[in-house]
Amino acid sequence: MGAGSFKLLFLFLMGSGIPVAIAMAGASLIYVMVSGTIPDYVVIHRMVGGLDSFPLLAVPFFILAGNLMNSAGITNRIYNFALALVGWMRGGLGHVNIVGSVVFAGMSGTAIADAAGLGVFQAAKESKGIRVIGSNSDQNHVAPDVTLGSVAIDLPQAFLRVAREVKEGRFKPRVISMGLHDNIVKLIMNPRLESSIPASVRASIDSAHKALDANGTELEQARR
Repeated sequence: MGAGSFKLLFLFLMGSGIPVAIAMAGASLIYVMVSGTIPDYVVIHRMVGGLDSFPLLAVPFFILAGNLMNSAGITNRIYNFALALVGWMRGGLGHVNIVGSVVFAGMSGTAIADAAGLGVFQAAKESKGIRVIGSNSDQNHVAPDVTLGSVAIDLPQAFLRVAREVKEGRFKPRVISMGLHDNIVKLIMNPRLESSIPASVRASIDSAHKALDANGTELEQARR
């Protein structure tokens, strides 16, 4: 059985209404069994190995996470938070959608999700008057014309602090809280667009920053 016969068999199966994936698998198995050049178990092994993939597992788990968030009301809280934050702006629905996506991407904690979140920057570029906020790292350089700022997490510094405690023999098992108060989480404004933020909004941001900083310091002292 040559390659030409394999192609004809594949076209016949696909033309008879069989789904493309099953037609490809069926034609391949028949070709291997008839030709005898490759052991049957190798084909099965390769087919199963193709399904043994973490990215494929991530798809149903992301769907499950979304359903759980809907059931628990987390998505409503994210929406209400985004609505209160940017809903007052012109084109507020678009802003709310982007801020909600940023929050969800940060909650996922995966680099793949953050990379996929770059589509937000492209959408902002293609829309008039839309601004975005970077998450997890300094993303001001990704789209400097539409990015107001970034909320960056300095994970290397956090790991270094814990490693320093271990090295000096001061480490104790506990819940370690790090945030604005110890400069692990930072709000990095985009210098190019910082002047476009109204003074009242900037004052509100500074006030919220100070309040979160103070609360974080008090919480850390209480835990110690």
